[in-house]
Amino acid sequence: MTSRAILVHHKSTNVRDMFRGSGRRPRLFTLMGRVAPGLTGSLIKRSLFVPAKTPIGARGRRFLTSGGRFEFRVHGKTIHGWQWGRGPGVLFVHGWNSRGIHFSRFFDSLLDNGYSVVTYDAPAHGESQGKQTNFFEMRDAVTAFFNQAAVPDIKGIVAHSLGAAAVINHLAERETGIETVLLAPALQPGKLLRQAFLQHGIPQPVSDKLITDFERQYGYSLSRHSPHLMAGRIASRVLIIHDRDDRITPYAESRKLSDEFNQVVLHTTSGLGHKRLLNDPEIVALVQAYLMERCHAGQVSNQRV
Repeated sequence: MTSRAILVHHKSTNVRDMFRGSGRRPRLFTLMGRVAPGLTGSLIKRSLFVPAKTPIGARGRRFLTSGGRFEFRVHGKTIHGWQWGRGPGVLFVHGWNSRGIHFSRFFDSLLDNGYSVVTYDAPAHGESQGKQTNFFEMRDAVTAFFNQAAVPDIKGIVAHSLGAAAVINHLAERETGIETVLLAPALQPGKLLRQAFLQHGIPQPVSDKLITDFERQYGYSLSRHSPHLMAGRIASRVLIIHDRDDRITPYAESRKLSDEFNQVVLHTTSGLGHKRLLNDPEIVALVQAYLMERCHAGQVSNQRV
């Protein structure tokens, strides 16, 4: 399939490395990995897999105060979520070093047009429990959300980065048709993780054991269950919005995916990088219009913040 690409020009920006942890020097991990690989692995788990705390502004705080709260559990951690409005729901799933409320600029038009808006903080992010987390837990959090006894009627999903990867795997394994928008998806998280290990100077035997331990613990394979392989099994149409200048998740992977699968449509931007997609007015308007066209919510009056 030929990608349907539209260029939107903005200034470029630098973004934080998805897997950047405490900032310890790569040489430390290299030396420790040679003499104490077991201790090094434990140290890596306590540094690289600890999300940074991210602030929220006054707008986000107002939304959190007015939202209906809910919670669910995944791998022993309590996950905190919020819902606004009544009607068909749109679920927002954030990425690494982020929070659900960081999507708040997408909420207004959806609420005004009869949708409900739902989001949560992933494990070890925001108000949810945990100090460490990883892609497997974020993926299981999506499934745990849908397995709730009183799950909202979700008609659409918007997800960013590693959250988008988690959504891909959930939809592919459940073969559930939900209208989906993926912003800068991390289509090969295993590749990104190995690059982060390399950048931090972690010896390959140590990094290989860490990955094997994670795969055994959660029952997944970073290679066999990589989102770029799973995406072809999604039953519904998928809109990917990705920036050519993204320094975190490669744009070329989204382009390749849209060429391979008819249900994947690519919208290309330029100069937004990895995270500015979440605040760009043109992207916000595009996503809102796309979801309202595809999901057909009734015209219900919802209370706004």
